[in-house]
Amino acid sequence: MGSQAVGRGVTMKKAAPQYQQSSPRKANPSTPVANQEQDSCCSGASSGGGLMNMHAEFEADPDPLANPNLNNPSGHCNEGPQPDEERGNAEHEDGLGQYDEGLLPETEPGPGPELSATEVDDDPFAAEPGADNVASPYDFGLSPPVTRLGMFDKQMARMTNSVAPLNPAPSAMPPIRFRAAGELQVKPIAWLVDGYVEEDALVVMFGPPGEGKSFIALDLSCCIATGFDFHGHKVQQGAVFYIAGEGHNGIARRLESWTKHNGTSLTGAALFVSEGATDLASVTNAVRVAEAVQLLADATGKHPTLIVIDTLARNFGGDENSATDVGNFVRHVDTHLRHKWNATTLIVHHSGKDGGRGARGSSALKGAADAEYEVGRNAEDKIIRFTPRKMKDAEEPSPLAFELVGVSIIDTAGQSIGGAALRAIEHTAPTSPASAGMGKNQQIALAALKEMHDEISERLASQGREDHPVHILTTDWRQRCETSGMPPNRFGEARNGLQKRGCISFDGPHVILND
Repeated sequence: MGSQAVGRGVTMKKAAPQYQQSSPRKANPSTPVANQEQDSCCSGASSGGGLMNMHAEFEADPDPLANPNLNNPSGHCNEGPQPDEERGNAEHEDGLGQYDEGLLPETEPGPGPELSATEVDDDPFAAEPGADNVASPYDFGLSPPVTRLGMFDKQMARMTNSVAPLNPAPSAMPPIRFRAAGELQVKPIAWLVDGYVEEDALVVMFGPPGEGKSFIALDLSCCIATGFDFHGHKVQQGAVFYIAGEGHNGIARRLESWTKHNGTSLTGAALFVSEGATDLASVTNAVRVAEAVQLLADATGKHPTLIVIDTLARNFGGDENSATDVGNFVRHVDTHLRHKWNATTLIVHHSGKDGGRGARGSSALKGAADAEYEVGRNAEDKIIRFTPRKMKDAEEPSPLAFELVGVSIIDTAGQSIGGAALRAIEHTAPTSPASAGMGKNQQIALAALKEMHDEISERLASQGREDHPVHILTTDWRQRCETSGMPPNRFGEARNGLQKRGCISFDGPHVILND
């Protein structure tokens, strides 16, 4: 006997061969199902009659859970379970019954996705290849557990997923367009700081800790917020949002020192300083910062022209050496801060241990920058130098030079305290470094001491104590020298040589790095 397709061409598994299946008949829509069952039962149905009635019921109501009579094809004439039914149900409840692999007949296929051969093979109820056209265990009033209706669930999921959403999400990237080269026009550069900082740009300013980066960033912010010239260079006045990650007490003193030194009040100026750091490598935090900026901008009517991030390390939760993490940081800053208001973003960053190799971490930051400046202070002349290292779309400007001048300010308790502000001076080439002519071990010792000095200076600045003297234990310095590759028996010689050169001095157990 050839196999006959049921539902969508799926054959039924071989069960009891003595129950041959008759051709299924359609349910009479004018006759209630109950009457059909009664007619089938009371007429003394032959070996195939009950099966025909079962298929009629499946076609009229294919859901066995919605029609409880499917579990009793003989209808009300059946006063109790048959022996085979009792045995089958007991096996079915154990989950190991011989009917667990039966096939649930289906109605005629309607609109919706067709099943592939692979999907049919995944059906636990699928028929074996070459199965005879025999009765299904459902004809005996058995039904699979709900958890075994896998194919039904799969089909419904596929039908649901095949429906297109009413409002599809827009693409994250806009469609690319091209313009003829002859139509492109050269527009004048829109400067935020004439010759140095463009509008709507990503600017990086890097340098060692404690050498004047934040002084320059705050000075620049005050100038833009008030419209005051930046040391002889005109600015485009606008609102400034300063995301400060360290030294909040020190920031207040520097702002007050700038006010007194330049004779310009910040009262009413659109300069806003954050109360803490954030992690801009996280898109969630970047969105929150943008929302906070938007709220303040809406309340004041002053949208950001400059957004300062001081420093990257304090506002970055990723790995600075990872191009992926740095790329995420730049993308979040661009998307949620810079492009939202066409504002310039200034990122204050530290240089690496090898100062000649530029900013610390992945070069992805330098690659994304429109402009990059290096800040450094020479120990010999104490001059802070602001040197351009990259200018993407404009001529590289001349370097600037500043010196710190003392300013006396009054704190909230009415006490006079010392502050400092920048004063521009003529830029000159830095003097020869103190390390010129030194031996290898002296250079290792001096580099180790400078590294320790920078680490402590950064920590003091984060606590608002940047004016506090830096003291380093000589024993700690010696240990750092040894970990840097110096033989232990050469430390004394290197220490004495640096002292003779005037690079260091001693205060009890502490070594002091001389300016």
